[in-house]
Amino acid sequence: MSDIGRPDQGAQQSHGPTDPPTPPSGERQQALGPPLPGKRQRSPGPPWWQRKPEAGRWELREALRARITELRALLEVNRLASTQAADRAKVLLDSACAELDKAESVLDHGSCPRLRWPAHLSVARTHVDMAYSLLLRMLPDPDFRAEVPGLAALIGHYLHPDDPQRSDALEIVTAVNALPDGDAVSSRQREALIEAAWAARQVLQNESARAASFVHILYAVTTVLALLAGAVAVLTYFSPTLVPICFSPSSGQVCATGSSPEPWDYLVIEIVGMVAAAVAAAVSLRQVKGTATAYNVPVALAVLKLPSGALTALLGLLLMRGQFVPGLTNLDSSAQIIAYGIVFGYAQQVGTRLIDRQGQAVLKAVGAPASAPSVPGTTASPQPSSGP
Repeated sequence: MSDIGRPDQGAQQSHGPTDPPTPPSGERQQALGPPLPGKRQRSPGPPWWQRKPEAGRWELREALRARITELRALLEVNRLASTQAADRAKVLLDSACAELDKAESVLDHGSCPRLRWPAHLSVARTHVDMAYSLLLRMLPDPDFRAEVPGLAALIGHYLHPDDPQRSDALEIVTAVNALPDGDAVSSRQREALIEAAWAARQVLQNESARAASFVHILYAVTTVLALLAGAVAVLTYFSPTLVPICFSPSSGQVCATGSSPEPWDYLVIEIVGMVAAAVAAAVSLRQVKGTATAYNVPVALAVLKLPSGALTALLGLLLMRGQFVPGLTNLDSSAQIIAYGIVFGYAQQVGTRLIDRQGQAVLKAVGAPASAPSVPGTTASPQPSSGP
């Protein structure tokens, strides 16, 4: 086995008469030049329980930070406008590499605030998009013109037809496509296309933020309903005769688990209601196509049904006990009480179906085109790429 590449044994290797000696590792690193600017060691960060919870939307904060990085780089480039072009390119290169470092740090979960795990994909996408925007400002003219069709597809897909930024960008695309091979794209045209593409990415980012907000609302409501169901189960466990789930047919009193109120009557009804709701959630998944976003809306919708089924089972039986339903005032056995608990637990699907429709509408809005694509010289795909 050869030991080529090991710094501690490089000086001990034998070389042929025409082979140059292997330089030490320090000289090899000096010959290769310095590493990429902006590259730094990524630390895992503190454990999640030691991180401070985020006040506000973490995705929006990181989007602003990425925009600040871009604006600082552009200001520095303008300050160096009278100096060499190499200095200006170095500023953009440093900023782009810094954005990529931030994206990698986010994907490593090292800088994520507590309770924001799914958002790291959106935040990393923001930093990658910003690095791509800075890269577009550094590309030579032929390479930039090769990126124009992708930028045009992105702009035509997400920006609204009435958006003046979209109209201006499409006119620029037409002008760039008509340029001869030797002519260069003006700095004004380049900046306008880059800014329009960034605005199109922000439209997609905003739709993803709405999906994230919808998921957080679902989990908040689910938590409240679960706490209510647990509080009712605990209260009735210690006071089973407070509001007993009992009926009085001609044969005598009948309760959920016997002939008299028991501490676990409410708990049994809640469990059978949750089981029925779980079955309803499984059945409702037949129309779910999944999601490509970082936030799993179908799972949040399914979880919401569980505490809803527990509470609707209890409320339905209490309505029957209060003779709210004509003809269904007395149940004859505990099995009938549990059977009606299953029916009422499954019946939560009537109300949550409306929430399911809203969830599907939120998912369809993410990545949906603002209009039929109309981009000169390009054909927009259903999901255009937002980066290289």
